[in-house]
Amino acid sequence: MHFSSGNEQAWRTETWKREVSLLLQDIFVLVNMFFYFLYVKETSFSIAILLEYTAPIYVMLASPFILKEKVGKESVAAFFLAITGIYLVIRPEGGFGSLEFSDNHFIGIAFWLFAGLVLAIIIMDVRILKRDHMEFTIAFWDTALSCLLMTPFASETYFPCLLQICSP
Repeated sequence: MHFSSGNEQAWRTETWKREVSLLLQDIFVLVNMFFYFLYVKETSFSIAILLEYTAPIYVMLASPFILKEKVGKESVAAFFLAITGIYLVIRPEGGFGSLEFSDNHFIGIAFWLFAGLVLAIIIMDVRILKRDHMEFTIAFWDTALSCLLMTPFASETYFPCLLQICSP
């Protein structure tokens, strides 16, 4: 017969929470990749790369509330510069009044907004996960689970392309 103390039960609960948090991080990485590729498909690769790395804007906006971090004057100035840059990159030729909901450009921007929000969640979650896990552990499990979950899609795209290239 095994008797567990309250401390052991609390330790198990805490360990379980840490592992679930790491699994959720992996799922966020996968969702981010999915929406990233969707907005690359709907816009252009150059715009997608530029806009993907605006996630720190979201982190700056959310971190005072979620991570209890302070935002300095430099961050506020960088925020306004980044918003100006985003406007210059995504604005359509005829201005924002010419956007239509069926427009691929607008759909791509919506995918970017969602992917940027998910990337901000990933960045903030890594800050929290680093308290209990090494950075290498986080990166390893993010990559390993993403590769495992994406394997069925890889067989549909990569292998037929490889066979087509290699066939005489």
